[in-house]
Amino acid sequence: MACGQAAGYAGSTKSLLLAVTVASGCKSCIQAGQDATLANNTACIAVAAPKEIGSQSAAPTITSNGSSVVAQVAVAGSTCGQPAANAARGPAAWGGYQNGRIPATALCQVPARPALQLECGAATAFDQLNTAFKAQFGEDIGITDGYRSYDEQVQCRLEKGSLCANPGTSNHGWGKAVDIGACCAINSGTGPAFDWLTTNAATYGWVHPEWARPGGSKPEPWHWEYGRIS
Repeated sequence: MACGQAAGYAGSTKSLLLAVTVASGCKSCIQAGQDATLANNTACIAVAAPKEIGSQSAAPTITSNGSSVVAQVAVAGSTCGQPAANAARGPAAWGGYQNGRIPATALCQVPARPALQLECGAATAFDQLNTAFKAQFGEDIGITDGYRSYDEQVQCRLEKGSLCANPGTSNHGWGKAVDIGACCAINSGTGPAFDWLTTNAATYGWVHPEWARPGGSKPEPWHWEYGRIS
């Protein structure tokens, strides 16, 4: 489907909803009845009511500076910027970038740890996951690592050996992985906080990959990923 092309409508002409989902990173949200231009390689579920032109309703004009806009009919009640429930399986690569060579301008800060960056959709989803966690346990999940540049991956491999992926292959290099902190023993692989995260993280798109789980091929209870990408 061409960029910005609507897949269709649902409902009467006076209550149409148009949802636009884009490749990666939530930086733009479309308000009701407005035209919109999406930033390069953005991704969010954006809901827009049709605008009125004379006596007729028309869909807002959706254009993109990126190359992978997909439009589909909205699900009633969806909200702009809300990540899809349950992590989907798919490729980690995005935006035409190389692993570890993503410019800072294409990434987003993690609100609970502004010094760290992630792919923008991952950052938004983690913030929502962290908000739910904090409501339950009174503390942030905490992150020690987010996006890693190629040079940082090289350094990590030198310092930590096989605990770090070969440079250029780490999902940290796509901005879609975090190493979580020590709050509430959450990075120990046991206890109420870890159990809560295991049960609820996928609702916000985050998963503990099978290899990193207790009993997995390389147990890392601190390593979580956005989407089923490994």
